[in-house]
Amino acid sequence: MLGDQAYKIFFNTSGTTGSISKEAKAFPRYVGGIPSEDTFVKKLQDKVEDVRKNEDWRREYMTLLMRDQENREAGRKV
Repeated sequence: MLGDQAYKIFFNTSGTTGSISKEAKAFPRYVGGIPSEDTFVKKLQDKVEDVRKNEDWRREYMTLLMRDQENREAGRKV
């Protein structure tokens, strides 16, 4: 119990036991780098590829990353 009133599911991407559906196994395997023919995983992979190709999102992400790094460095100096 985490005490935050939320439901959470934890997956072990390299686990080998447990009685979960084939579909539920496909996602953590995908996260762990194992390709899948599962419909959900294929849709997810398509969206990931779209995001990777989106230059505006990439630029925004890099800008935020650089800002976060600068803020961490400034915090270390205090």
